[in-house]
Amino acid sequence: MALENSAVDDYWTEKLADAFLAGCHPLYYGCPNINRYFAPASLTPIDLNYPERAISVIEECLAKNRFESSKDLIWESRTRVLDRYNLFALIAEYIAADRKNAAESSRSYVKVTIRKEASASNLFYQFKKNILSR
Repeated sequence: MALENSAVDDYWTEKLADAFLAGCHPLYYGCPNINRYFAPASLTPIDLNYPERAISVIEECLAKNRFESSKDLIWESRTRVLDRYNLFALIAEYIAADRKNAAESSRSYVKVTIRKEASASNLFYQFKKNILSR
């Protein structure tokens, strides 16, 4: 079961992503338009506002062994979590779109380089300094 804390369009969390990553067929409460992101048959939506109906849907899902019939779609959803909806993929997509826009644009860009500050407040710097000074 993957149960979100709220049911808001376009809002889903690691609760659903983790279920797909584990190879499960999630019984899902949350994002009403989740089918925009994942194949409808890769999960079974339930509505916690109607407990009797939710129980009936869960029993039907188990009786029909929806996991077995949706393995390929679960794998597809897992791949989407890994390749499209994780933070690194979203950042890469944003950068690629920005580069494309820059190539098509006549606006000028300023190159910015961010250097790591070697200070006592930087925990990684402190760790590296302590390891190397041994």
